Amino acid sequence: MLRVPAAGEATPPLVEKKIEKIAPVSLPESFQRARERKAAEGGAVPAPAGEARRRRKQSRDDDQPDWDKVPAERLVRVGKHRKSGKGRWWIAGLLASVVVAALIVVAVREDPEVEPIAIAIAPVREAPVAAPRPAPEVTDLPQEMNRSESEIIAELEPLTRGFLEADTVGKLLPFVRDAGRVGEKIRAWYPDGKVPAPGMSAFNTSNALAYRGRLISLSVRTNDFEEKQIAFIRGEDGLKIDWESYVAWSEMPWQRFISEKPERPVLFRVTLKMLEYYNFGFGDERKWQSYELRSPDREHVLYGYVRQDSPLNDKLRPLDAKSSRMVTVKLKYIPGEEKRNQVVIDGLISDGWVEDAGD
Repeated sequence: MLRVPAAGEATPPLVEKKIEKIAPVSLPESFQRARERKAAEGGAVPAPAGEARRRRKQSRDDDQPDWDKVPAERLVRVGKHRKSGKGRWWIAGLLASVVVAALIVVAVREDPEVEPIAIAIAPVREAPVAAPRPAPEVTDLPQEMNRSESEIIAELEPLTRGFLEADTVGKLLPFVRDAGRVGEKIRAWYPDGKVPAPGMSAFNTSNALAYRGRLISLSVRTNDFEEKQIAFIRGEDGLKIDWESYVAWSEMPWQRFISEKPERPVLFRVTLKMLEYYNFGFGDERKWQSYELRSPDREHVLYGYVRQDSPLNDKLRPLDAKSSRMVTVKLKYIPGEEKRNQVVIDGLISDGWVEDAGD
């Protein structure tokens, strides 16, 4: 027991006991094994805990314990702790986003003037809506194209036979299209009133009907084995044959036109083909485009010219420069032209030999 010194007594010296040695502190078994393994491999042995506290040396990757030797229970606990923490934050964030979205939806429904706010969550993708198909264009087809071919042929065959077997103008007119207008032309064509009737040996020899506008055409064979093309047009009195195209009627005979060289336009049915022929009054190929004009009986040939930059030239030009086409045109001579085989193409009446076919 300690005694407090009395007044005037000398204070006894304090007893000093020297600590000779610090008792070592036992390390956990895992660290002990790690030290032994490091020593066996020739590496640095971890210092005791006390010495480590004095040096305050930063740990390196090589100084970390061997986690393969750490008890499995400890590893599992650490893993669960970290995973569960992240999961809770993720769930909390998702719930917050859902709550915010629900509040915005409610606000928009209650107040239609509130503009919706885009939220950075997974968007709801709607199924793509197929573009509506345009309604098919309704086209008014010619009346003949709305009928069966067998029905049309049944009507055309007796009409064709009667036309080809008529031997007088009187018998011919009932089968002719627009007889009131063309009757005078027919009488002038057959001045004695007699019609050379070729007859018919075969009907629809090409086994096909051709349609263009209000026109139907087919081929027949006459009794003298001549192939003829016949065109039919429906009028107020039913289907009739276009006589003008059948005989290739022209306003003036070719020989008379060539000899008289009229300067007024004259109607002709011709076979037209592009041609590079420039001479005499039509020698400037930069100004003119030349065409070969052949008569239906192929006995007469004229060279027709039209201005290069004219709309008429665009209409006359065949799609294939080497091909021929049947057209109805008006021709005339230029004043003072000496050559009888060079004419001006004044106008295009129809593409083909049938006028007013409703192209």
